Amino acid sequence: MFVGIESLNLPFAKNRCQMQDRIEYYYKSIEKLHQYDIMAYVSFIFGFDVDDISVFEKTVRFAQDACCEGAAFHILTPYPGTRLYERLDKERRIFIRDWQYYDGGHAVFHPKLMSAQELEEGFTWAIKEFYSIKSIAKRVWGSRTRPFFAIPWNLFTYFDRQFN
Repeated sequence: MFVGIESLNLPFAKNRCQMQDRIEYYYKSIEKLHQYDIMAYVSFIFGFDVDDISVFEKTVRFAQDACCEGAAFHILTPYPGTRLYERLDKERRIFIRDWQYYDGGHAVFHPKLMSAQELEEGFTWAIKEFYSIKSIAKRVWGSRTRPFFAIPWNLFTYFDRQFN
């Protein structure tokens, strides 16, 4: 199942629960999926105004500890026509307007609590760390849902990241 967590740092929009309760909720939700033999493929976004450089390790550790079978990591992208784009444009934080870089893999704006370079480097580190052989073994063994599907998927991503 694709699970869009987006950020461990952002509060729920309607339920202003404590962050620790929220993270515990995510752990329990993924555990529930595993109880029903459903693999969890989680998605995270880096670069929110509340994110500093600690967000990368915090996010990867969560996904590893929750034994998520897969994960997608993205850089926050202010697409034209969105409120995010309008706000960042008004704050003069957008520094790239070449649309080929608006792909979720490039920093096109100045984040608040880190540099754009740190955002891109942390994003790359998160992917490589999550899809390292050690991480794959730990997560797939820990989930025990569908290793014969999860292992090839993870190894494909591992080798793709090693050579690209």
